[in-house]
Amino acid sequence: MEKKAYPGYEYHLNLGEILAHGTPEEKERAHAAQQSYIKGYTLPEGMTMEDRRIPGTDPGTELKIRIYTPAGLPAKAPVVLEIHGGGWVGGSLDIDNYRCIYLAEHTPCIVVGVEYRLTTREVHFPAPLMDCYTALCWVHDHGEEIGADPERIALHGTSAGGNLVGGLALYVRDHGGPRISLAVMNCPALTGKTFPSTYQNAKYALGNGGERRDSCMWAE
Repeated sequence: MEKKAYPGYEYHLNLGEILAHGTPEEKERAHAAQQSYIKGYTLPEGMTMEDRRIPGTDPGTELKIRIYTPAGLPAKAPVVLEIHGGGWVGGSLDIDNYRCIYLAEHTPCIVVGVEYRLTTREVHFPAPLMDCYTALCWVHDHGEEIGADPERIALHGTSAGGNLVGGLALYVRDHGGPRISLAVMNCPALTGKTFPSTYQNAKYALGNGGERRDSCMWAE
């Protein structure tokens, strides 16, 4: 079940294949390997990582955030609200630990990840977007408490998180809210338009191999 991929992507390709189509024993081993990879980060010297529960979007609910603070930051440092990917139905704060640590260390800045509600039959748009807006407002209102400058807030998101970054920026523009200094959308899903992949899916498709024509999200 091993496939070859572009260097650096082997882990994701092989693990996805096994989780999708492996035997129960293979899936169990792959899940354990996935968790080990996700939790295998090392915090740089002096960096802190803190989980907090803040008031959620709906009354009586809570929202989990994770705050990454590198050592040696000046007072009122810039802050990045980071929104993870996962196709709106998966993902968590954990899958972006490596990314958040890198952003915090190399920007440098305070990074705040948000664990927004994932989509289910009962939970759907605009709930994930509003959770991100709730986190943005909290970062603005509590910026000084965490050592951040509430007037220098950036957004960063990957895939579905990139989509939510774009939606959040537009929501703030149209409805008011904390000023956003920068919005970074990393390989975002921006349209529902689909197209048949003629090479990538034929060569690297998750499945039992062989050419096939699948639909992929395309950002224009």
